[in-house]
Order: sequence, then structure tokens, then C-alpha cells
Amino acid sequence: MAWQIPDGEEREMGLMHEGEVSGTKNIAAGSVRMLPGTKQTNLSVHKGEELYFVHKGKAKFYLSDDEYEVDEGSAVYIAPGTRHRAENIGDEDLILYWVNSPPVFGAAGGYKQIVKSWNQIR
Repeated sequence: MAWQIPDGEEREMGLMHEGEVSGTKNIAAGSVRMLPGTKQTNLSVHKGEELYFVHKGKAKFYLSDDEYEVDEGSAVYIAPGTRHRAENIGDEDLILYWVNSPPVFGAAGGYKQIVKSWNQIR
């Protein structure tokens, strides 16, 4: 499943694992696709841990007051409570895979509330 995020940022969010979708108990996983030159407008913050794997492209991650540039094949760890966002600083689509624990969507099926106004594309 994947959705176009309606924030003017040309981002897509995919969901691969979540309690209701695949039966996972304490993790959720998915993907993000960002067009060249785009970034998340807002800093996200979650209670759990999060990992991002750069599958394709080049990114800049903003983690609280620090910035890190990462290339394809790199991974970024987001500690609980860390304000963060990603930016596509390359000239091709940025494809990120993410895993978080516990799921940032909350209980199984919690993702439905977040995506209810988004356009499902897959």
C-alpha cells in the first residue's frame, strides 16, 4: 500500500509491515519516495526508535540541531524523542526504507487515521 502525502512536498509513503497488515507486534516498516529537491516541511518526533535505509539517491537528514548527508546504501538511526526530517539533495528520486519500534502509528490499524485524507496510489 502507498499514499501520496498531500502536503505539497511530492512525497509518497508506503506501508509494508504493521500489526493489522502483516501481524507484526512491535514494529512497523515502510518506504518513502521523494522527488529531487524536496524535503519534509516539518520535523517529526516519535517516542520510539526509527531506522532509515537509503535504497536509492542522496539525502540530508536533520536530527535535532545536526545535519548529515548520506548516500545510497547508508543507514540512519533516529533515537527516541529526536526531532528529524529528510531532504532529497540528489538529482534522482530518493527512496528510503524505514522501520520503527514501537510503531509510530500506535495500535494495529492506527495508520488508517493518518492516511484517511491521503490519496492511495497502490
